[in-house]
Amino acid sequence: MHIARIVSALRAMGHVVTVLSPPGVDPMANTERVAAIPNLSAPTRGGNLLRWVVKHLPYFMFELSEAAYNVLAYIRLRRAISKERFDLIYERYAFYLIAGAMVARRYRIPFVLEANEVNGVEARSRPQIMPKLCGMFERGLFRRCTAIHTVSSYLKELIVRQGVAPGSIYVSPNAFDVDTLVNVGRSEALV
Repeated sequence: MHIARIVSALRAMGHVVTVLSPPGVDPMANTERVAAIPNLSAPTRGGNLLRWVVKHLPYFMFELSEAAYNVLAYIRLRRAISKERFDLIYERYAFYLIAGAMVARRYRIPFVLEANEVNGVEARSRPQIMPKLCGMFERGLFRRCTAIHTVSSYLKELIVRQGVAPGSIYVSPNAFDVDTLVNVGRSEALV
């Protein structure tokens, strides 16, 4: 939902936005429902492998596959950049993902990261098996950012603890379109 709202807002301001995501994941499709994992029923090229990985791999192998995804992401980003000019790469944080930052640095494109989570946060729905390795990727990623947006001051504090200058981190709560809110009576509202 959040990515779709950011993209919609940028487009409404007149920006041209190209969305790249893993096979089987379309953040612009069906924004009425939020999914933490890829749409397992969507027919997409390469989606069958991703579905299998999400459903069946043990956690440590899943994390290794997240790191390996950098190869595909790097190739896809370079291909996109070879076809058109981009003024900015905006990426939502994913464990082990550094391809966007590497491509941005190589092509001298500003890189903005939205950090909606960071390595080492406890009580996650999927436990981290290799937090030290993930931390190495994360520190490399943060060093390559032009700016970092977090969804909370707590996340900003965690990123600052990793040596990132506070002035390059901005807190912007999760985005949504207020026009999509349904007018409900006081007794029906959830708090």
